[in-house]
Amino acid sequence: PGSGTATVTAEKRHSGDLSLLLQRQEDGDQGPILVQEITPPLTTGEHYTLSYWTFAEPGSPPVTVRLDGGGLTGTAGADESGSSRATPGSENSVKAAMPSFPDLWINEVLPRNVNGAQDRAGDRDPWIELYNSGTSPISLAPFYLSNDYTALRQWRFPTGTTLEPGQFLVIWADGEQGESNGGELHTDFRIARADGAVALSRRHGNETILTDFVNYGAISPGRSIGAFPDGRALRPQLFQIPTLGEPNDADFLPVRAVINEWMASNDLALADPADGDYDDWFELFNPGSESVDLSGYGLTDDLEEPAQWRIPAGTTIPAGGFLLVWADEETDQNAQNDDLHTNFRLDREGEEIGLFAPNGDPIDAVTYEVQETDISQGRKPDGGAPPFVRLSSPTPGSKNFESTGNRGFELLETDLGPGGLSVTWRSEPGARYQLQYKNELTDPAWNDLGDAVTASGNETTFTDGAVSEKLSRFYRVLRVDRSE
Repeated sequence: PGSGTATVTAEKRHSGDLSLLLQRQEDGDQGPILVQEITPPLTTGEHYTLSYWTFAEPGSPPVTVRLDGGGLTGTAGADESGSSRATPGSENSVKAAMPSFPDLWINEVLPRNVNGAQDRAGDRDPWIELYNSGTSPISLAPFYLSNDYTALRQWRFPTGTTLEPGQFLVIWADGEQGESNGGELHTDFRIARADGAVALSRRHGNETILTDFVNYGAISPGRSIGAFPDGRALRPQLFQIPTLGEPNDADFLPVRAVINEWMASNDLALADPADGDYDDWFELFNPGSESVDLSGYGLTDDLEEPAQWRIPAGTTIPAGGFLLVWADEETDQNAQNDDLHTNFRLDREGEEIGLFAPNGDPIDAVTYEVQETDISQGRKPDGGAPPFVRLSSPTPGSKNFESTGNRGFELLETDLGPGGLSVTWRSEPGARYQLQYKNELTDPAWNDLGDAVTASGNETTFTDGAVSEKLSRFYRVLRVDRSE
């Protein structure tokens, strides 16, 4: 609404030589409005500082700045006396000393305590750990904890609470404040199991100043998030080993996970179910007997950049299981299904793929040469050592095998009976065959129907007992050479 102009001028400026003069004429009841698109878009959940300076004429109404229609509102008003407080080119008239930030940090947060430490009531509840990285004691009397940025004074530390230099303090964020006694602190709020926040703030006069915060997404049960080294005010990282009341431990227990198969030139072999595109992909395999949690682990196509893309929290691979990763630079497609989507693509001319622990320790890496179109490469058997093999029949999300060719294959008979659908094909005695199926041709991968069978004669029959008149399937038969 309304009309206006935007011009570069030297007449009114804050610093430097020029300024952008925005003039808007009021139109109707909405008043003057100016819109500025922010590019690139802001990320949900992140915190930003919006800085702006206004030079309002005496008697002008307040200036209100809103981000995306709400959420961030700042007001700069003109001096009611008629003399503007703006001081372009000289010291600000509202100059004031900001209080110094204390060396007090949210050092570690455990949102889902499933098998860790217990409070005095015997409960395994979520907890927050603070750390004094300074050289002087810090009184916590003016400080607050909250899980809501709109209510920073949610829970106040009891009078007399002090944190000594280098000391840790654990607060049980369980919503059971009545259990506070004998130095054990409990908040009156409970932090979220996932997609939550913890804010540390303090009172300064009539203001509440945010001094530290931690935002977190979906964190696997029993894992914590925090600072490493202790008190380091940078991006929080995940910890596999929570350390309640002690220095944080960035070590990760060894996991068994390998890069098992990859395709860097996918023209028609496999469509991404998220959008139907034929993107690059690779597969992770867990050869162990226990599930592995890859939350916060790094995937990369540059071994010099271990954390190029972080695997989302809560990502696991079951024992003997597979995980399909699309290298398509489309991370917004994560959470649409069980597949992952990285922020990088693979190079068909050859490069490397690496898997790293959150602390940068290498877990597995492969280097490949020029790739053939619609032909994958990988380990045989699954999880095996190099050399890698050419896989003319890609098997994303399932066991690798080398096809010895299907030329001359002859389907002899199909028969739907009470016991299911029987498929008979001409075979070579002693050769091994694998029958696979899809419920829909658009499904991303073929599924093994039982184990491979060894032909005992010139005809081999396999029966799919799951098929009835109400269920249809698509089949293919592969002649394989498999090492168990």
